[in-house]
Amino acid sequence: MQDNGYGSTLHNACAATLSEFMNMSAIDVPVTLGAGNLARRIKARGWNAVTVGNQRAGDVAVAVNDVHIFLVVQAVDHDVMIIADNQAPAPHRRKASGDPKLDHSPVAYLLRADGASAPASNPEMQLQAVPPDADAYPQGDEDTGGLREPFEDNGERKQ
Repeated sequence: MQDNGYGSTLHNACAATLSEFMNMSAIDVPVTLGAGNLARRIKARGWNAVTVGNQRAGDVAVAVNDVHIFLVVQAVDHDVMIIADNQAPAPHRRKASGDPKLDHSPVAYLLRADGASAPASNPEMQLQAVPPDADAYPQGDEDTGGLREPFEDNGERKQ
């Protein structure tokens, strides 16, 4: 976020965080600002849309109105997931149906890489409670639609 003029922050950084996760996993995608922009780039790679309730580890979830995008680490059931995003320093719970009390929007759809199989589940996964310095992590979904996109789809920096 800082490299793109937004300061050192995790606010509005869901797509930037997920694109970094993807790059760390050898999925070459430009660092992207904006949940809708990243979802579009992932779809363009041939990832398939998956209906809510059929999510599994490795899927990318996109919230209604493109206000959040995150990685599904584990599907606990048809609603509850363990996810990784910019809202906590470690995997944490989130419902696909959303949670108004936490300002979490429902998931609109998920994306899955063509031919991807779910990794083995990890029932002993340590979950992160909201950290004491929670101000550093946005607790609710944030509209990232108006962020300036730093890279073209081919990965070249925009002028």
